[in-house]
Amino acid sequence: MQVANLPANEEERLAALYRYKILDTATEQAFDDFTTLASQICQSPIALISLVDETRQWFKAKCGIAADETSREMSFCAHSLLQPDNLLIIPNALDDERFAQNPLVTDSPHIRFYAGAPLVTSEGYPLGTICVIDRVSRQLTPYQAEALRILAKQVINQLELRLALDELASINQKMHEYLIDVNRVTQSAAALEEGNFTAEDLNEIAKRSDELGQLARVFQHAAQTVIEREARFQQQVANLKVEINQVKRAREVSQIIRSGYFQEIQEELVDLDLDEFWG
Repeated sequence: MQVANLPANEEERLAALYRYKILDTATEQAFDDFTTLASQICQSPIALISLVDETRQWFKAKCGIAADETSREMSFCAHSLLQPDNLLIIPNALDDERFAQNPLVTDSPHIRFYAGAPLVTSEGYPLGTICVIDRVSRQLTPYQAEALRILAKQVINQLELRLALDELASINQKMHEYLIDVNRVTQSAAALEEGNFTAEDLNEIAKRSDELGQLARVFQHAAQTVIEREARFQQQVANLKVEINQVKRAREVSQIIRSGYFQEIQEELVDLDLDEFWG
């Protein structure tokens, strides 16, 4: 058995594969339909959508086989990565020195025939294959080979669609969270007007690195300035009230002292014989 060499762009190829976030995900009907079509068109008992990572080939969709993955060393699809522009067709694995001693040939599922169409991204990175397998030696008709190529393109389109939907969902979630934070800033403005605002209310938003985070930090600073000025103003008002009360009392005392009634009392006190008063 010959282990497939690594593609020259293996590091970039793996990065492209991981970008799709497809490995180890649950079955999806769209991908299952592709393997069903491949099996029916190519009249093969086994069909797979195989994605090759660093150590294994993992099956996103399958029919006619129970396994979810195999090691990369045993993978037929790993050889297909080395010729991304062409189908890899093995009429009889027993006659091919690369596969004759492969455990997948000598043992279950006893592969004899293999045909794999590479799943190539728009950037040119092969992620794996859609392949058909049989337990007897055979060939594909030109019609079947072309159909397998078309299915490979559709698998890539489905991967791109899936990625776009995931990114859209992520954007929607971020927008939802953004609008919640915008509403919190708006509520903080109302709270400041009502005198119920505290700077800590915006601490989480202020940690953001975008324009909304900057707005929250500026608002916190401005609000703190307003609160401090309001506190100083209230203190000044309180002090002024005290001064006004003191002036008012002094004025009232002065008015009382200058009144004729107070003068009469003073004169009576001067004429008062205290010894007689206390005796």
